[in-house]
Amino acid sequence: MASALIKVENFSYRYKGSQKYALANLSFAVEEFECCGIIGPSEAGKTTLALALSAVLPHYFSGGWKEGNVVVDGSDAFTTPLEKMTRKVGFLPQNSNIYLTGIKPTVREEIAFSMENLGFDRGLMVQRVEDLMREVGISHLADRDPLELSGGETQRLTLACVLALDPPVLILDEPTLSLDPEGIRALSALLRRLKGRKTLLIVEQHHEIFPRLVDSILVMDQGRKVYRGSPREFFAGGFSFEREVGAPVWTELYYELSRRAGRSLASFPYTYREALGKLTELT
Repeated sequence: MASALIKVENFSYRYKGSQKYALANLSFAVEEFECCGIIGPSEAGKTTLALALSAVLPHYFSGGWKEGNVVVDGSDAFTTPLEKMTRKVGFLPQNSNIYLTGIKPTVREEIAFSMENLGFDRGLMVQRVEDLMREVGISHLADRDPLELSGGETQRLTLACVLALDPPVLILDEPTLSLDPEGIRALSALLRRLKGRKTLLIVEQHHEIFPRLVDSILVMDQGRKVYRGSPREFFAGGFSFEREVGAPVWTELYYELSRRAGRSLASFPYTYREALGKLTELT
């Protein structure tokens, strides 16, 4: 049986100078190799949670107030040295550009940077860089300047950098934000390949990537947990419309057409194939 690799226990957080809780009494666990989607309306606390889990919050946002615990792979995310946490958890932020060093002249050297700092064997490092470029689909960009890439290319490069230290946990904050439809499909395929090898937490508004990827979802609102469980139960049961947090586009289409036709709204399609069948019946 899998064990909980991430444990959040009665966790609350306020940023310095704010009286408003960004996160309030949050408790949940994520099993090893689980893929968890994190969703919710604007200002629900999703990014703050991602920053806390990745140990970025305590090290880069000083003066905040916190209560409770955030434990990742047996280490307290607020007290463990950052250099140790980077070996346990990789974080892909919304703005991929901020992750790049700005000093490495090529994509290949940018990916190698963190491994160089930790004294990786050169032969191992060279091979790992080549493997990562191939895995994320940027081998053709190996000798390009990292600062001259497109948004989608930068996002793929950043993901390769995050994976360089082979952390067991990967946290992605809005990874499809700068991608076109083709890029979203490519990223989804990559995440499916990582599934079963990494514990994945994905903050995402494009819920279309969920059906073939996530095992569970965490729904947040105003810093609190409002649902934790099966994504199928949440979306197919119509809870996403009650919470106004969005749903896969085909689920929303079926909802709207059914509503206009005056049909029963007892259940909704979760996957694309289910939607095709239901929409055919509806029309």
